Amino acid sequence: MAEYIEKQAAVKIVEKYSLANGSVLGRHSGLADCIASEIAALPAADIAPVVWRENARKQ
Repeated sequence: MAEYIEKQAAVKIVEKYSLANGSVLGRHSGLADCIASEIAALPAADIAPVVWRENARKQ
């Protein structure tokens, strides 16, 4: 089964390493900014939450 994450959460993690926040590792090429943009541009999956029914009718 596939696992799903929120795009905003993934982008927020990548943005910690972006040029806007300075380089955590000292120097980088802006790759984190590119990754954040690519994640934000991904199409959203149409996911419905699972609803469990305690009193489901047994057949």
